[in-house]
Amino acid sequence: MFDNPVIIQQERFQASSVPLFLIHDGGGTITSYYSFGDLGRDLYGIYNPRFQDGEKWTGGIVEMAQEYVEMIKTIAPGNRIMLGGWSLGGLIALEMSHILASDPTIDVVGLVMIDIVYPPAISSANLNPDVRDMNLSRDIPIKQRQRMIKLIKEATASAKAYKLPTWASDSESDSSMDSICKPGPPPTVLLRAKDPVPSRKGTKIPNMLGWDGYEADLVKSVYEIPGHHFSIFDSVNVSPGHISPPSIQVIGGKS
Repeated sequence: MFDNPVIIQQERFQASSVPLFLIHDGGGTITSYYSFGDLGRDLYGIYNPRFQDGEKWTGGIVEMAQEYVEMIKTIAPGNRIMLGGWSLGGLIALEMSHILASDPTIDVVGLVMIDIVYPPAISSANLNPDVRDMNLSRDIPIKQRQRMIKLIKEATASAKAYKLPTWASDSESDSSMDSICKPGPPPTVLLRAKDPVPSRKGTKIPNMLGWDGYEADLVKSVYEIPGHHFSIFDSVNVSPGHISPPSIQVIGGKS
């Protein structure tokens, strides 16, 4: 079994940089994150440890988040980290940041959400993945492709069933001590794909992908990136100015 989290980029010149942990997409892999340009910080990826055996996460996003938090605790080089992910990975990262909000050993100073639709919007629009849109490489072995497609469908169901966390900033508190123990969400940037997926051509893409409907004041900035949800990591859409926007360089700071 390979190490998990996996080190994707290692910053050799600025040891004080805040590391970024990106969580796997709905297909369970972290391959796309190797497309990022130099972020100037350690970059880790967490893949789905159940990818090979196909075992289902009965507890959904919350169960995944709990296990991945424990993974990070085993290797986090300091007490300040950033979290993020593409698609399902961003929702898992959000839940992880909520878990860690009451953990004194790790401080989540930023969250990077890559083209993630607000879960209630997914349910209300009854969005479902279409195999024809997934843009899976022809080089992927058939059995692995089938496994990824199965996981993506399960991920969509998990996103629809996910109950978003409640933070101190959007709930009533009986005392100031409760607010101290349960702070608000970390500063968050949303990277939004410019185009709709082909099967939804003509669909208007809201600037915040529905996140303005979340009671918590989550998204601080929105950056538009080329491509649609399944093509943003294609070589034609990847460049230092696109897939590695200034937001990832700056949010959370360098030290």
